[in-house]
Amino acid sequence: MKKLVTALAACVMASAVFAQLTSQIVGYNTVTVYPGYNLLAVNFDGVGAGSLTLAELFPTTDGEGNLLPGFTAGNVSTGDNIRFYDASTEGYTAYYLYKGAKTSDTKNYKWVSAANGSVVADKVLTPGVGTWYKHTGTGFTFAQDKTF
Repeated sequence: MKKLVTALAACVMASAVFAQLTSQIVGYNTVTVYPGYNLLAVNFDGVGAGSLTLAELFPTTDGEGNLLPGFTAGNVSTGDNIRFYDASTEGYTAYYLYKGAKTSDTKNYKWVSAANGSVVADKVLTPGVGTWYKHTGTGFTFAQDKTF
C-alpha cells in the first residue's frame, strides 16, 4: 500500500511538472486623481500588443463620444494635462485634454500636444516612466479594465 501511494504521488507530481499553463491576466487599475499634480507611472506592457498608448491608459470618452465623468477638457491651461519628462531636452512634453468652441470639432475630448495642437492618442508610454497628471477639476477615481 505504501508503494502504491508513493507511485501515485510521483505520477501526480510528474503530470503537474509537464502540464502547460496558459492564462491571461484581466485586471483593473484603479487610480484616484486629485486636483493639481498627481505622479503616475505604468509598470507594465500590454501582452501581445506591446506598449500601451495614452488613449488606452486614459480613455476620456464613452462609446458615443461623450466626455467621461471626472475628466476636464478645455485649453492648455483649463483642461487636464499630462506631462512626460524628456531626457534629451531635460524638460517636459505636455499634452492636454482638448475642448473646442464648436461641438463638431474633431479634436474634442482627445489628448493633444501643447506644443502644436495635434492629436496624440497614439503616444506610447514606456513602462516604468513616471508622468505628471495635472487635474484641473475636482478629484475623481477611475478604474480601467484591461487584459494584460
